Amino acid sequence: MAPEGIDKDHWASFVDYRLEDRTKEIAQKNKHNRTKQTLAHTGGSKSIARKREEMERECGHKVSRGQVWIATHKKTNGAFVSDEAREIGEKIEAYESTISSTQSKEISSSDSLARALGIKEHCGRVRGLGLGPCPSKVF
Repeated sequence: MAPEGIDKDHWASFVDYRLEDRTKEIAQKNKHNRTKQTLAHTGGSKSIARKREEMERECGHKVSRGQVWIATHKKTNGAFVSDEAREIGEKIEAYESTISSTQSKEISSSDSLARALGIKEHCGRVRGLGLGPCPSKVF
């Protein structure tokens, strides 16, 4: 029996897919990989790029990668999701308070997020910009 509002054929197809051995293997692998993540974020299914656009629309100006990182690592009550996230957030805020507001909004390999995390960007993506942008295109 399919849930209300879902076509019976689609539901049957979904159930068959979820019961396949290959699907179960992938789910188990994803579950294991998830345990390795040390910094949970609070963005949900909303992409980083979408969150950034919303923040820019709300405040009426560009926001830095650091500001987006902070916003996606805080709970609704304003507290960071973990002590590690709080430490990184404080580093970002400290760096952004020491430079001009124009400089802090510029995306670069030495901006507030890059300095706080202190690790080089992966070759296939740029943190804080969502999926798609890669370092060779952004920096």
